[in-house]
Amino acid sequence: MREAELKHSRVAMLACAGIWWNEIMGPIPGMPTEKSQMDVFWQVWEQKPALIGASLVFIGIAELVSGYAITKGRESGSKFPIGGVGFRKRR
Repeated sequence: MREAELKHSRVAMLACAGIWWNEIMGPIPGMPTEKSQMDVFWQVWEQKPALIGASLVFIGIAELVSGYAITKGRESGSKFPIGGVGFRKRR
């Protein structure tokens, strides 16, 4: 449960940063310029469907790797199955 909360909070932070980026810096060059983000999404869907498909594949791979690491961590009893981050107390 804790892993899911961390993942969702990180995704929310990235989404917030993306919205602010778009508001302050403007859209990425080559992308449509609309006020509504949903209108932009549907325009990209119509003009560049391969971009949306590649994004979904990338997100799927990231979710699979994350799920595998979490499962291995639970099986081994380790909080950090990939090597840790150095927050353990020294004995």
